[in-house]
Amino acid sequence: MSYHHQFTGETQGIRATAPVKWRQLDGVLGAFWEAEGDVGGQGYYVSANPRISIFFNDVSSIRMANADRVAARKGRPLARAIYVPAGTPMWTRFTDRLQFSHLDVHLQNERLVKFLSPAIGRS
Repeated sequence: MSYHHQFTGETQGIRATAPVKWRQLDGVLGAFWEAEGDVGGQGYYVSANPRISIFFNDVSSIRMANADRVAARKGRPLARAIYVPAGTPMWTRFTDRLQFSHLDVHLQNERLVKFLSPAIGRS
């Protein structure tokens, strides 16, 4: 089964510091990022598929919101691991300069339902 994720990401003041490392499994796509962000750096992200992001550094100085860009200025601190449902937009804003790395695990909708439905029901 081939899986191609649909993801939009727009950033300002955030840069990759190494090439992204991609790994694809059946219905799952992993992307390992190493990056840095400047004070005031910001990003907007949305994916057609659900995803899990795991950060390997303290990222509490990054503010996040899923309402709009303005909310990210005062938003909540970014957690070390987050689940983002399909179609949910996310805005981020850096309050400090930060070097960080994270793994994004993009999940194919049908594969996730198949995996979870025995435990929680299909609906």
